[in-house]
Amino acid sequence: MLISFSDLPNHARVWIYQASRPFSSKEKEKVSYQVQEFLKQWTAHGTDLVTAFEIPYDRFIVIGLDEQTHGATGCSIDSSVRFIQSLEKKNRSIACIGPRPGAIGPHGTDKLRDLAVRSELAQNLAVASTASQ
Repeated sequence: MLISFSDLPNHARVWIYQASRPFSSKEKEKVSYQVQEFLKQWTAHGTDLVTAFEIPYDRFIVIGLDEQTHGATGCSIDSSVRFIQSLEKKNRSIACIGPRPGAIGPHGTDKLRDLAVRSELAQNLAVASTASQ
């Protein structure tokens, strides 16, 4: 079940995938549709998961999961990683650097709702990206 990201509880589990560059508006629209369609059918052992997503700064795919309703399993997490990998293949101009679940932890603190935290994260990743070039 797909809900608004702002409706996720603060204890929601969060995964962050970083694209290698910002999405164009057309890419963001396409990726947003594909993520939405995946999350609508994402299940754990046949049970629908309560999920949400955001694409902040046109560079991150942030997926949230309310685990109080039903938690993710190894299989469901694997399917989400395969989905992100399929996004990379379908949208060859997009290369996701990878999941960052450890950055937030299994029960995301404030699930990145605070804009200041997201802004600092984006700035730090942009600086790191520039420094590595």
